[in-house]
Amino acid sequence: MKLASLKQGRDGRLVVVSDDLAWYADAGHIVPTLQAALDNWAYAAPRLAALAEDLNHDAIPKERFHEREAASPLPCRDDSSVLSSSVMFVLARRHQVLSRF
Repeated sequence: MKLASLKQGRDGRLVVVSDDLAWYADAGHIVPTLQAALDNWAYAAPRLAALAEDLNHDAIPKERFHEREAASPLPCRDDSSVLSSSVMFVLARRHQVLSRF
């Protein structure tokens, strides 16, 4: 499952991106932002995973994903507090490993 924030407002708009990074589906009906997903991960994760599965099997409407339209992964409290994508990867990977136990 690949998540991205598209530029919209302060916190962006959460979308699920296809495995080939070519398409996306809006995730706003599940949670509006990445921060909201992280705040309620137990609720959001299985629903976002199902959306990703549907997207990758062409079972739902999709739109072309353009990396240039993506926003920072999490909202900024100030200019110095943006988490890098590598930190986000480590956190996501840690969650995957821990959820297996």
